[in-house]
Amino acid sequence: MMETLDTSENANVVAGPSGIRPCLLKQTERNGFVCGLCHKEFAGSWEFDIHYRTHIGEKPFVGDVCKRGFTQKGDLDRHYRTHSSEKLFVCDICQKGFGLKFNLKTHYRTHTAEKPFVCDICQKGFTRRVNLDNHYGIHSGEKTFECDVCKKGFANRSNLARHAQTHTEQKRYECRICGKASTDGSNCNRHHKEKHK
Repeated sequence: MMETLDTSENANVVAGPSGIRPCLLKQTERNGFVCGLCHKEFAGSWEFDIHYRTHIGEKPFVGDVCKRGFTQKGDLDRHYRTHSSEKLFVCDICQKGFGLKFNLKTHYRTHTAEKPFVCDICQKGFTRRVNLDNHYGIHSGEKTFECDVCKKGFANRSNLARHAQTHTEQKRYECRICGKASTDGSNCNRHHKEKHK
């Protein structure tokens, strides 16, 4: 049976080292723990401790490279590999290495052409959910990503990133025939088709 908490009488209870006030942690009859805020049940108090951080926004494990915070040390350890050259997970097809197992799993889709995340409006498929979520901005017309330099809006982060390159001096793409430089690969391809074919 789940028990709810009455925290009004315990409002002055001081939090321990975890930052959690004991009144928000209640043992159930089944020797589990229930969150007094959302009523989720946990087998151990340490699981509750981690869960409670999601309510209060506490992220005590902070990366020294990018300063991103995490609720669990294991998540920080996994994230740290994105900054290092350590590639523990290697594709057995093309030998490309990845710091995270999740990224290897997603990478396999480039070999299988699997696109499990499908837009319910236009049926376009994506290898990653985040790409589908960004894609929906095209249909809604919503432009939530804004350029810091010129304030132009974009429906997704990748289009903003591509646009941001136009404000830099760096032109990474060059026509193999005439040498015309471009900040964007698609512009370089368009140039090639229009001028040299």
